[in-house]
Amino acid sequence: MRNASLPNPMSDSGSDKPFSNALQKHGIDVYVAIMDFKPMGSDEEAVAMKEGQRVEVIDASKPRRWLVRTIPMTAEECSQEGWVPACYLEKSTAFDTLSSYVVTEAELDPKELEALQNREAIVKELVETEEDFAKDMQYVVDNYYKQMDNPRLPKEFRDRKGSVFGNFKDISDFHNNVLMKGVNYHAKEPTKLGKTFLRLERDFDMHASYCWNEARAQRLLKEGPLKEFFDDHSRMIDDDKFLIDHLKLPIQRLNDYQLLLKRSVDIKSERYLNIILIDEFVFNLVMIAQFKR
Repeated sequence: MRNASLPNPMSDSGSDKPFSNALQKHGIDVYVAIMDFKPMGSDEEAVAMKEGQRVEVIDASKPRRWLVRTIPMTAEECSQEGWVPACYLEKSTAFDTLSSYVVTEAELDPKELEALQNREAIVKELVETEEDFAKDMQYVVDNYYKQMDNPRLPKEFRDRKGSVFGNFKDISDFHNNVLMKGVNYHAKEPTKLGKTFLRLERDFDMHASYCWNEARAQRLLKEGPLKEFFDDHSRMIDDDKFLIDHLKLPIQRLNDYQLLLKRSVDIKSERYLNIILIDEFVFNLVMIAQFKR
């Protein structure tokens, strides 16, 4: 983290919003922190943010970590530069302010009220199933993936770790540590949930390589000593599924997203038109799921 020479917008206007608007007019990306971020003590390159704070994005080349310059929230603050998790940021636009307009149920006509209730049900289902999926993925990492590092395991088995699991652990870490935060944060704001997926779209690219590797893993575990080892291990830990079944989890989850997000898109409501932004993302999920075919 380092202090930046950006002028303090609060010294003249008393608000950082006019300054943010000026930056956007000059083609500079301004984002808003959707929650507080406090860097780990050992991470000297990171910078802290408070929920609602605006930042200028300097470098977004890394999918999970962006270099930003903070826009001071008070006259006493100085602008600082540092790295922050990309999932903590949301694009700041005039449309965001409009789409966050809150209405009461009494102000909605019957069709809009029904659409809102249906979408809330979908969001609830998405959150609950994402929590279950994240737990299932971590279970496989703890009980199967880590077995491949056991020195007692024959070397020819350990050498097959990449062929069997591919980037399974990376996907598990992404869903448990990144996506789950965004889903939970916007669980009560259906209009913004789609943006969570759009913002993390590049992270979903890792699922494409997994889909390709999973087909190879299925062949490896169809018969032979590796299959026998993991089947015996499943019985030993009283698992009601075999590893060959667990490895289908990421692909099955992509199919779940397609169904849930498409159902959300199909619910028409004039007040929530920005939800159609995820239609393109749903299409991309279909392409990823079909990658191995």
